[in-house]
Amino acid sequence: MFLVTRIAIEAAEKAKKILFTRQGLIKQMWIKHGKNMTHADIVTTDDIRCEKLICDTIMQEFPDHGILSEETKNQTDPKKYTHLWIIDPIDGTIAYTAGLPFYSVSIAYVVDGKLHSCALYLSATNEILWAETGRGAYIEKQRLAVKDTTWFNAIIALDSGTTYRTQALTKIAPMLAKDIRFLQITPGEASNLGYVAKGLLQGLICIFPDVWDYAAGMLLVQEAGGIISDLYGKPYNLFSKTGHVAASPAVHKKIVSFTQLFIPES
Repeated sequence: MFLVTRIAIEAAEKAKKILFTRQGLIKQMWIKHGKNMTHADIVTTDDIRCEKLICDTIMQEFPDHGILSEETKNQTDPKKYTHLWIIDPIDGTIAYTAGLPFYSVSIAYVVDGKLHSCALYLSATNEILWAETGRGAYIEKQRLAVKDTTWFNAIIALDSGTTYRTQALTKIAPMLAKDIRFLQITPGEASNLGYVAKGLLQGLICIFPDVWDYAAGMLLVQEAGGIISDLYGKPYNLFSKTGHVAASPAVHKKIVSFTQLFIPES
């Protein structure tokens, strides 16, 4: 295991210890301000606390690396850093504040714009998943693999955020839901990508995410044998925000047959 991976896991463990005992407790929170932000875009003191803890853990070992993180370091220019960490201290803050175990801590390490390694804490299973490019995805020493199944037995998640929720629910969900076993409509892209890597979901459709939502999960899915593409089946650039499909090989093309019809309205 690379040193950067061990540090990512260590940072995720530290954040886990804070969040596991505090989920659902009353916290100070506020609504974020910015383009396309809505009442659902909230941040809490625990988001800020965990982000600082993760960043401090990384900086103690790698003081010359860059950090791109959702809450306080979201303006970092990735092009300025050969070594870059991409962090979401709590992906699924709404669930976390409600006391629901559907949130995660996402930490990815990027070299020259390409994913190198990652760690992802899943609150639902109380596990930390990790991966290294070309070396596989794991829970501790157990290797992960996506689960192939027939299309009609597939369980797929749809995460559209708030900005494009109406379009996704009207243009994609109705046709898709009647074709497969179950369509799960839930936020928390990092968690959902972890579920795909574990074989709990066969696919995930995400519309216009931010890179900290999916960087770690994208590497996990790829290293677990899954496919990542844009909504039209083409290779997905790490810093693209158009949306993507993450799926097992058996169902990926079929999912794209639905998502390629989605054209966001301005």
